Amino acid sequence: MNETKKCACGNAKLENEIACPECMEDLEYIIASQMTKDGKILTAFDEMTVGEFITSCPEHGIGPVGICAICGGHYVFGGNNPYPVIDDEESRCCSKCNREFVIPTRMAITKIRSRAHKVSLT
Repeated sequence: MNETKKCACGNAKLENEIACPECMEDLEYIIASQMTKDGKILTAFDEMTVGEFITSCPEHGIGPVGICAICGGHYVFGGNNPYPVIDDEESRCCSKCNREFVIPTRMAITKIRSRAHKVSLT
């Protein structure tokens, strides 16, 4: 019989999963962004397989660190910088809010600045 364990975030009980769905989303985002062409994960620690990366997360201190400053949900694996949505150097946000709010806001600001620069040149 499998012993029920809690997810690293402490919010969900797991049976055979490595993380709850919310934490898994952050983990998948990290894996996808760090995947090399030969299917390994490039980390600050070493180049390793996905399985090795997942297994080594606790050993390297990768795990839950707080509450998303945008949605109030938990973020794991370091979170993301929420600037310019939240202008606080200490704040972090989850990958979902990063994709849905932070990146589009940064892109909009860049577009506005680019247009303003073109206008000032004329």
